Amino acid sequence: MNRRNFVKNGLIGVGVAMTSSHLLAKESAGKQTDKPHIRFPSVGNKITATIVSSEVPCTIGMKPGDEFDLGFRKCGDFCGFFYSSIHKSIMGLQFSQTASPSETHVFECPNDKKRVKVELRIGEA
Repeated sequence: MNRRNFVKNGLIGVGVAMTSSHLLAKESAGKQTDKPHIRFPSVGNKITATIVSSEVPCTIGMKPGDEFDLGFRKCGDFCGFFYSSIHKSIMGLQFSQTASPSETHVFECPNDKKRVKVELRIGEA
């Protein structure tokens, strides 16, 4: 549909929104491939999260045995919903001066229908 038909039918705003959305989608698709690699400086203890068990399949596909490096500002491919519920514990372990590498903490997914369990431990730096 050309501009004249948009104006004639009172759809000028719709056309602008459609065109803008298309251009934004096209621009953002190109930026994803050019995304810079982000490096997180080593701060405090290294925290490793291991999926221990799951009564039913996880919504995002985490399976028992999967491991993730976590930190107070790094969650990687770990579930954001789960991460937000254990963030304070991650910070406590990461900056603890008394925690030992043999010490583990087990947490259960905040989605009570999934029952995924994760073990946090201090890893080798």
